[in-house]
Amino acid sequence: MGNAPEGTREDAAALERFTGDHMQRTLLALIFLLLSASTCPAGQHPVTVTRTSDDFYAAFDRDILIKTRFCSVRAFQERALLRSDRFGELVFTNGTRCTVDTVYARKRLRRGIHKVTVTREGEGLYRLAGSETLLFASRCSTLALRDEAVLEMQDSLSGMLHLHGGTCRVEGVFEAISY
Repeated sequence: MGNAPEGTREDAAALERFTGDHMQRTLLALIFLLLSASTCPAGQHPVTVTRTSDDFYAAFDRDILIKTRFCSVRAFQERALLRSDRFGELVFTNGTRCTVDTVYARKRLRRGIHKVTVTREGEGLYRLAGSETLLFASRCSTLALRDEAVLEMQDSLSGMLHLHGGTCRVEGVFEAISY
């Protein structure tokens, strides 16, 4: 390849090609974000929620759990708006507004067997001691207050919770996020 030191021209061409592809992808992603942002005002997120327990609503399509304060709306696949601007609230289509306490996002947990300490937060919801992590185990009503348990993760998203001689199916692990 001429008088250039070995590999110089090829490396420069490869770098230019990589940078060009990277810039094009970045530009397309930016355009997509700008176009999608115009469909919903900042801080407002449309969700479809189902009440899973007192003050807990699941938006399975978004992989989030929403903890409210004293919200008694019975919801099954109800459309609502999660507002994260000033105070944080869940607004239902009938106009009912509920104050949001915490939003939890699905997270992955290492496969295997974990010894954990859990406290029951609500029907089918258990908090891991010393963390902002919740286990979602629908139809699990075993009481627990800082009780030892075994969490057996079969994959990174679901598993089994062994507590007081019983077993509950864990359908998701969720961690508190700022929204």
